Amino acid sequence: MTITPRRIAIGLLGLLLVSTLAVILIDVGMSTVTTLTYIDVLAAAIFGALLWTTWRGWAYSSYALIIIITLLVGGALNEPFLTQRFSGALLMPAIVALVLAGPRWIIGSAVCSLLLLLIRAGWQGVYAEPITLLIHGISVGGLVLGRLVTMSALQAGARAQAAAETSAAALQLANANLEQRVAERTAEVQAALCEVEARATEQAHLLAEVEQQRLAIRDMSVPVLPISTKALMMPLVGALDSDRLHLLQQQALQRIEQSSATHLILDITGVTVVDTQVAQGLIQVVQAARLLGAEVVLVGIRPEVAQTMVGLGIQLTGTTTHSSLQEGITYALQHG
Repeated sequence: MTITPRRIAIGLLGLLLVSTLAVILIDVGMSTVTTLTYIDVLAAAIFGALLWTTWRGWAYSSYALIIIITLLVGGALNEPFLTQRFSGALLMPAIVALVLAGPRWIIGSAVCSLLLLLIRAGWQGVYAEPITLLIHGISVGGLVLGRLVTMSALQAGARAQAAAETSAAALQLANANLEQRVAERTAEVQAALCEVEARATEQAHLLAEVEQQRLAIRDMSVPVLPISTKALMMPLVGALDSDRLHLLQQQALQRIEQSSATHLILDITGVTVVDTQVAQGLIQVVQAARLLGAEVVLVGIRPEVAQTMVGLGIQLTGTTTHSSLQEGITYALQHG
């Protein structure tokens, strides 16, 4: 099934509608109906109407969804997220625009939602602080760059697909002509077959390169797996360069913050080499996680890796270590 912007919009609207209805039912069930409850009712009605029009094929549904979410974020956030504390919901319009529209909509939705909050806050508070504006600008800039890279990749893929289809059509035509002339021009048929084999070899080579790239991307992945409500695990495999270490730290801190985890297990059983750079990167993850209130448990240090770390003078002072993943999981579950 091809994932189109329309299907993405339907999925997002369905999720928003269900979530909003759930909040309304909770408020009604707990008898805590407030002004926000009526706002949720209005939002649910809007999401439902927009879902229906999107299902019917309205061409501008994606843009309407971006505008509505921008208005809801900018107009519905209240204290303490209006002047006192920064809310991650500020990036929601830009993220939706990243999926459904282009760079202009990403920038426009991010700027409009921020302006609405600043206007409501009287141009004061957390959203008027330079560091907040800088972080928000960097985040939006990253989304724009990601969208541009994705668009470039899609265009390159479309060109490659068109070229492949052209080559396939030309090959079919050549085969048809060869079948008609096979009795008289056997030599030409053989030459054409050799050309086909050469193209097949080239295509196989290209497929092999694509597979290698896919494997390389997979090796760079740093999955974060929940093992309980308060414990996460990150199995690391392959070489850890500076890019993977940065991604490791980013993913770990984001998931710790999102899940309020108290323990993070780093399994380095599959890490091929642990040098000074890798050790420093792991120590940085330990220190950063500690600032968020989480303890990092390092497991899977093989004997040869331990000898290398001792030879390099690398110390993991203050870091909890266990020899096996099972021991680390047991420790995290007992202390979580």
